[in-house]
Parts: sequence; structure tokens; C-alpha cells
Amino acid sequence: MPLNNIVLMTFGTWESTNLLNNQEEVGAARLFLHIVCDSDRGGIRAGSGMEHYLSPLDDPSTPIDEETLKYPLFPGRFEADLSVPTGVKNADGSLVYSHNLIAVENTHPTINQDYTRVWYAGGTGGSVSDDDEVTDQLLELYLELDYPQNIVRGYIRIYKKPLLGSDSELAVTLL
Repeated sequence: MPLNNIVLMTFGTWESTNLLNNQEEVGAARLFLHIVCDSDRGGIRAGSGMEHYLSPLDDPSTPIDEETLKYPLFPGRFEADLSVPTGVKNADGSLVYSHNLIAVENTHPTINQDYTRVWYAGGTGGSVSDDDEVTDQLLELYLELDYPQNIVRGYIRIYKKPLLGSDSELAVTLL
């Protein structure tokens, strides 16, 4: 199962979660992505480590173990829309969702870290743009979805550049 364009969408429940590879639905037991950058000011190019894989859903009752097939997410592109309800309702009574959009791309055949790019956008928009790139500020990205174990964990930590005139530095954890 070659992977090269993974899109994950969820509205907070397993029933609302959809995973696509090259625009075709994929049944997955587990999806795991973890990038850790060595620099205290962020940035993949300053040194980083990355673990990433998707395990297909053959039998939902089978726990993930070392024997389970694991397909790498890269080389390719991974996009996630991790939407959460804001507690506000639209005029029609439907919930308003805040989108947390993450995109990670590495198209190098050997997954060379210098070719990894990361984007993050939060709010009500529906896509990331070049202005949302956080490759050089990324400290850590962690995303784990384990359907058989009913586990969903995720966060992104970025280094926020200090404002002019401020000497305080800040790492921000989002999600």
C-alpha cells in the first residue's frame, strides 16, 4: 500500500473521522506522526528526528504490536484537519468548529530532513497557505490515533519569536 498523499479529517468522533490516501478512503487501525527538533528555538533543519507510519485496519479488535504492518507516511504529503467545537452555534443551531490544520510534506525518496516542511493554521479557515509555514519554528509535532485502543492525542509546539522590544522567548503548544 504505497502512501503519498494522506488527508485526515475529523470532527471529534471516530464516526466523523475520515482518512484518505490519494483521494481513496483508507481503513487504518493506527496513525502515528512524531517530529522532534533539536533546537530550543525550533527548526527542522537545525536537527530533528521523525517517526511516522500508518497501520491498516484488518481487524479492529487486534491491538497494535510489533507484528502489525506499518506503512511510512513519507515520502509524500500528510494533511490533517483536527476540528473541535467552539461551544458557539450558528444561526441554524449547528455547532461552529475551530479548525486546526496541519500539513507535513517530505517528497525526498530517502526522507531527508532538509526536505521536510510543516504548516499550521488555526481558526475557521479551510486550508493552509505559504504564510502558515512553521518549519523553522517547529519544536515538536505529535499525532497519535489508535482506533483499537480508543486513543487520540495530538499537539504541535512552535517557537514564537519575541515581539520587538521584548526579551521574553516563548514556546507555544497548540491543540
